[in-house]
Amino acid sequence: MSTFKLVDSVMLDNNLTSVADEIRKKSGSKSDLNFPEDFITEIENIGGGTIPENFISIIRKATFCTSLLTFTGTTYNGISLSSGRGVCRTLPEGNEYISVEAYYNSTNDGTGYILSMGALHQRQTFSFTPSKFVGYDDDHAFSQSYQGKHHIVVTYDKSTIIKIYIDGELTDTISLGGALNIVQNYFNQGSWMETNYECFEGEIYYTRIYKNILLTEDEILILYKHREDFVN
Repeated sequence: MSTFKLVDSVMLDNNLTSVADEIRKKSGSKSDLNFPEDFITEIENIGGGTIPENFISIIRKATFCTSLLTFTGTTYNGISLSSGRGVCRTLPEGNEYISVEAYYNSTNDGTGYILSMGALHQRQTFSFTPSKFVGYDDDHAFSQSYQGKHHIVVTYDKSTIIKIYIDGELTDTISLGGALNIVQNYFNQGSWMETNYECFEGEIYYTRIYKNILLTEDEILILYKHREDFVN
């Protein structure tokens, strides 16, 4: 039986073969895995295929995912893609639905960036920490800082509304001054797009990005309930 775990997956580009190679390396199994169906099959093999289908059906929608990352809060040591426009076809671009899910443990005051992507111009960025969202026209503070261990989902409705879900519940609704236009110049986990600036301190167990998908409240609650699945 495969011992591959979801959190071990790191999908940094749209090269499906590399994802299959990663699974083969972890599981010692098939030579012709395809993402996502064979990838999901490998996951379902863990525990005799007892993973609820409603959870599997949601994570099948993810277009980009990263694994466990640990940060010191001072020196950037996360994932950084900065190859100019068109960083990755599986990341959001332009004005489209966006849903980003992360499970993290912030061990400082909650100021470090969990994720930042887009361009340095705020209308072209989608970025957040445990205490604020940055996009379009300003820094938008959450109703409180969610340091400690939390599951977060941030959604964008393709118009002006950002919603923040903490531990399965809607906590903040942010109204932007206009629509986002994401430009793929940067993607960082653990800091602002300029590395070593507002670095995250703690662990980010995983991140899943759902390109052009607006997750529902029911789906977000299911993701929260299964937040510990596959976490080493």
